[in-house]
Amino acid sequence: MTPIIFNTRDDLVKIDLDKMVYAEADGNYLYITMQNGLRVMVTMSLIQFEKLIENAVTDKTRGMYIRIGRKYIVDRRYIVQICLPKQTLTLSNMATDKSVSLSVPKEALKVLKQKMTE
Repeated sequence: MTPIIFNTRDDLVKIDLDKMVYAEADGNYLYITMQNGLRVMVTMSLIQFEKLIENAVTDKTRGMYIRIGRKYIVDRRYIVQICLPKQTLTLSNMATDKSVSLSVPKEALKVLKQKMTE
């Protein structure tokens, strides 16, 4: 898969989507968390990033990245638990003891759970 390159006035950031765990939107900023724990910030909306992903994925990787609500895009390979009562989504790469829990609205989790079981 072709890496996505963000070229700003001050920085150049190259993201390998195969190594991205999730992206989190915060206003006009996007925080991308990689599997090695690196977290990079770029100035971009979640919808703009979603379009970049759509253009970068191949038929083999189509559907691997899931938009969850208004805040997240997640690589479905890292999803290990969807907990509706606690409204959390737990991600882990299974190779390390590290995991991350994201706070996600219950309705978005219901939609995700439905997509994961199809």
